[in-house]
Amino acid sequence: MTEALPRACRRDDRVVTRGYVVGFSGKRGLGETLLFCADLEPAVALARAVRMSFDADDHSLRPAAREMRDHPARDGSTVVTLYIDPRERPRDHAPDLAVLGRWIRGVDGRTNCYMPPERR
Repeated sequence: MTEALPRACRRDDRVVTRGYVVGFSGKRGLGETLLFCADLEPAVALARAVRMSFDADDHSLRPAAREMRDHPARDGSTVVTLYIDPRERPRDHAPDLAVLGRWIRGVDGRTNCYMPPERR
Protein backbone atom coordinates (compact mmCIF):
# COMPACT_ATOMS: atom_id res chain seq x y z
CA MET A 1 0.00 0.00 0.00
CA THR A 2 1.18 3.52 -0.70
CA GLU A 3 0.07 7.05 0.13
CA ALA A 4 -0.13 8.13 -3.51
CA LEU A 5 -0.02 6.20 -6.75
CA PRO A 6 2.89 6.99 -9.08
CA ARG A 7 2.07 8.77 -12.32
CA ALA A 8 1.88 6.78 -15.52
CA CYS A 9 5.11 6.83 -17.51
CA ARG A 10 6.86 4.91 -20.28
CA ARG A 11 10.66 4.96 -20.55
CA ASP A 12 13.24 2.42 -21.64
CA ASP A 13 14.12 1.53 -18.05
CA ARG A 14 10.73 2.09 -16.34
CA VAL A 15 7.04 1.67 -17.20
CA VAL A 16 4.23 2.66 -14.82
CA THR A 17 0.67 1.72 -15.78
CA ARG A 18 -2.31 3.03 -13.84
CA GLY A 19 -5.31 0.74 -13.44
CA TYR A 20 -7.04 -1.45 -10.88
CA VAL A 21 -6.14 -4.38 -8.67
CA VAL A 22 -8.50 -7.19 -7.78
CA GLY A 23 -7.53 -8.79 -4.50
CA PHE A 24 -9.03 -11.96 -3.13
CA SER A 25 -8.47 -14.75 -0.66
CA GLY A 26 -10.38 -17.85 0.06
CA LYS A 27 -11.05 -21.18 1.61
CA ARG A 28 -8.93 -24.30 1.79
CA GLY A 29 -5.53 -22.61 1.81
CA LEU A 30 -6.10 -20.11 -1.00
CA GLY A 31 -3.89 -17.24 0.14
CA GLU A 32 -4.24 -13.61 -0.80
CA THR A 33 -3.91 -13.04 -4.54
CA LEU A 34 -3.60 -9.68 -6.31
CA LEU A 35 -4.29 -9.36 -10.04
CA PHE A 36 -3.73 -6.10 -11.94
CA CYS A 37 -5.81 -4.85 -14.88
CA ALA A 38 -5.05 -1.65 -16.77
CA ASP A 39 -8.74 -0.98 -17.51
CA LEU A 40 -11.77 -0.88 -15.22
CA GLU A 41 -13.89 -3.16 -17.41
CA PRO A 42 -11.77 -6.35 -17.18
CA ALA A 43 -11.11 -5.63 -13.49
CA VAL A 44 -14.86 -5.51 -12.79
CA ALA A 45 -15.41 -8.73 -14.80
CA LEU A 46 -12.65 -10.43 -12.81
CA ALA A 47 -14.00 -9.17 -9.47
CA ARG A 48 -17.49 -10.34 -10.42
CA ALA A 49 -16.16 -13.82 -11.28
CA VAL A 50 -14.29 -13.95 -7.95
CA ARG A 51 -17.49 -13.00 -6.11
CA MET A 52 -19.28 -15.90 -7.83
CA SER A 53 -16.56 -18.44 -7.00
CA PHE A 54 -17.21 -21.12 -4.41
CA ASP A 55 -13.60 -20.81 -3.22
CA ALA A 56 -13.21 -17.08 -2.58
CA ASP A 57 -14.22 -15.65 0.79
CA ASP A 58 -13.17 -12.05 0.36
CA HIS A 59 -12.41 -9.72 -2.52
CA SER A 60 -11.73 -6.07 -3.28
CA LEU A 61 -11.30 -3.84 -6.31
CA ARG A 62 -9.13 -0.74 -5.87
CA PRO A 63 -7.25 1.80 -7.98
CA ALA A 64 -3.61 0.79 -8.37
CA ALA A 65 -0.44 1.28 -10.39
CA ARG A 66 1.97 -1.37 -11.71
CA GLU A 67 5.62 -0.44 -12.12
CA MET A 68 8.12 -2.46 -14.16
CA ARG A 69 11.74 -1.33 -13.96
CA ASP A 70 15.14 -2.67 -14.87
CA HIS A 71 17.31 -3.91 -12.03
CA PRO A 72 20.92 -3.61 -13.27
CA ALA A 73 22.36 -5.21 -10.12
CA ARG A 74 20.44 -8.37 -11.00
CA ASP A 75 21.82 -8.91 -14.50
CA GLY A 76 19.20 -6.68 -16.08
CA SER A 77 16.22 -8.53 -14.66
CA THR A 78 12.89 -6.72 -14.34
CA VAL A 79 11.36 -5.81 -10.99
CA VAL A 80 7.58 -5.46 -10.81
CA THR A 81 5.98 -3.41 -8.02
CA LEU A 82 2.26 -3.08 -7.41
CA TYR A 83 1.09 0.11 -5.67
CA ILE A 84 -2.34 0.18 -4.03
CA ASP A 85 -3.84 3.36 -2.60
CA PRO A 86 -5.24 2.46 0.86
CA ARG A 87 -7.24 5.70 1.03
CA GLU A 88 -9.48 4.55 -1.80
CA ARG A 89 -12.47 2.59 -0.61
CA PRO A 90 -13.34 -0.59 -2.49
CA ARG A 91 -15.66 0.04 -5.43
CA ASP A 92 -19.41 -0.07 -5.14
CA HIS A 93 -20.60 -2.97 -7.30
CA ALA A 94 -23.98 -1.44 -8.14
CA PRO A 95 -23.01 -0.13 -11.64
CA ASP A 96 -21.37 -3.42 -12.69
CA LEU A 97 -23.92 -4.21 -15.43
CA ALA A 98 -23.01 -1.14 -17.51
CA VAL A 99 -19.27 -1.72 -17.00
CA LEU A 100 -19.62 -5.41 -17.92
CA GLY A 101 -21.45 -4.41 -21.10
CA ARG A 102 -18.47 -2.22 -22.08
CA TRP A 103 -16.13 -5.11 -21.27
CA ILE A 104 -18.04 -7.49 -23.57
CA ARG A 105 -17.93 -4.93 -26.41
CA GLY A 106 -14.17 -4.48 -25.91
CA VAL A 107 -13.17 -8.15 -25.89
CA ASP A 108 -11.53 -9.35 -29.11
CA GLY A 109 -11.86 -13.12 -29.48
CA ARG A 110 -8.75 -13.28 -31.69
CA THR A 111 -6.43 -12.01 -28.94
CA ASN A 112 -6.15 -11.97 -25.17
CA CYS A 113 -6.41 -8.18 -25.14
CA TYR A 114 -9.16 -5.85 -24.06
CA MET A 115 -9.59 -2.72 -26.16
CA PRO A 116 -12.33 -0.26 -25.21
CA PRO A 117 -14.56 0.37 -28.23
CA GLU A 118 -13.73 4.10 -28.15
CA ARG A 119 -9.98 3.29 -28.59
CA ARG A 120 -10.40 0.97 -31.60
